[in-house]
Order: sequence, then structure tokens, then C-alpha cells
Amino acid sequence: MPRIWDWPKGRSMHDSPGGMSKTYVMTVRLPKDLSQGVKRYSAQTGHKPAQVGALAVDEFLRRRTFPLIDFHETAVGRVAYVKGTRLAVYWLSDAVKRLQGNIKRAAEIWELSPDKIHAALHYAEAYPQEIKAMQDGARANRALAEKAEAALARAKALSVGQADTTNLTRFIRRSPR
Repeated sequence: MPRIWDWPKGRSMHDSPGGMSKTYVMTVRLPKDLSQGVKRYSAQTGHKPAQVGALAVDEFLRRRTFPLIDFHETAVGRVAYVKGTRLAVYWLSDAVKRLQGNIKRAAEIWELSPDKIHAALHYAEAYPQEIKAMQDGARANRALAEKAEAALARAKALSVGQADTTNLTRFIRRSPR
């Protein structure tokens, strides 16, 4: 699943569908302590320092373009959230769709200003592939969780049945004949 801060080596998250990367080489001078931080983060994430720089600039520009959107580090990487909330943009845009686009109702349900709902929807419109990938990943995770819960329920039912059988066997053995 493509993530905001995680793309294949040598590829940009803004690659064209044809696979040709459109990049621009830019040299940036950083203070030594800042460059050390970039190197540490690069080592932690497995990205090259140039990729980390490109990611940081990308997030900076996204924050400037969408001031009501923030980014959180999650298990799947950097994810866009509505600023000041724990609502991921991909989730909120899907939820608003389920409400047939009723922004007023969504604002009431999640106690958000309509401006924040609009900001999330505009972000989702600007980055549809990112949002779709997150929604697809969430659906896949939900399906796996449902399978795991069903398997656990079956295992519990079997163990209860075995425990009952074991207790019955013990009772029969102890009974006088």
C-alpha cells in the first residue's frame, strides 16, 4: 500500500503512471545539527537523506496548502489527519461519503467545524491515490480482523466443548458403577 512517506527505492511518490520519475535536483545547505537529524531519521526509516529531504519539503508544502490538515506517524507511515483531532482524512472522507456528502451532519457527529470537514475533503480530492490506498488498506485490515475474530470464536467454542467433554469424562469415571 503506498504511503505518504514510504515509496519504492528510486521512485518518487509523485511518479507518473507510466513509471518515469519527474524530479528536479536541488542543493540545500543545512546547519550541521539539522543535517545530523536528517541522517538519524534516514537511518531509522531506511530512506536516503535526499528522500527524507524531499519528504520533508513535500509535507511542508502540503501543510501550507492545507493548514487544517496535519500528519501523524502511524504503523503504516505518515498519514494525513484533521488538525487537532484523531480523525484520519482517508477515514473521514469515506465516512462523509457514507453520509451522502452531508457535511453539516458530519460536523455534528464528529463535533468538527464544517471548515475542517471541507479541508479534509479538499485534501482527499487533491491526493486521491493516497486516500484510496489508505482506504483499501483499512478495508483489508478490517477483513483480516473479522477473520481473526471468527477464528477465535470458533476456537473458544471448540475449547468449551472439549472442556465440557473432559469434565463429563471425569464425572463418568468418578461415578460408582
